[in-house]
Amino acid sequence: MEIGVDIDEVAVGFVEKYLEYYNDKNNTWFGLDDIFSYKLWEVFGGTKQESVKSVENFYKSDFFDEIKPLDGAVDAVRELRSLHRISFVTARPEIFMEKTEKCISKYFGKEIPIVYVGSYYGGKSKGEIGFDLSLDIMLEDNYEYALSCVEKCITTYLFDKPWNARFNGVPNLFRVKDWNEISEILLRENNELNIVG
Repeated sequence: MEIGVDIDEVAVGFVEKYLEYYNDKNNTWFGLDDIFSYKLWEVFGGTKQESVKSVENFYKSDFFDEIKPLDGAVDAVRELRSLHRISFVTARPEIFMEKTEKCISKYFGKEIPIVYVGSYYGGKSKGEIGFDLSLDIMLEDNYEYALSCVEKCITTYLFDKPWNARFNGVPNLFRVKDWNEISEILLRENNELNIVG
């Protein structure tokens, strides 16, 4: 199978580190549960441009360099990679490619390709890129990106996060709570394919 793995909040923690940065810069106390939308201007107030600039500044900061993998991600990706073809598929801006690749190679190795969607600023959707990559499965945390994958007939697993909690009931879009759960599902599917095949 071809599996796409989002980077931020699927492979590595992004939001908690960003909140540390944001709170430090703005003398605020936002927590993970306050992030009800990835449209951060809806959460913090201000404009979309101000939110985009804040995230860009975060990418340039030492806070960003301290991002770590989510619990279970490294082992699960390693195990899945032994059975399937894995690609990281990210909406991160390509201007931060060097930092992105440094982080990914540090924890996941250099062998897994990273595909930059470009949808952070506009461009092809993750679903369109996933279709171009012939993905069978996408692991995602952003509901809008997940929907774009489902629309292209890519089975998508949505990691439970506060910003996607209000969305449910879409065929071929399945919620998972963590890497342990998704590993069990995908390893079970792999075993079932081997039995049938």
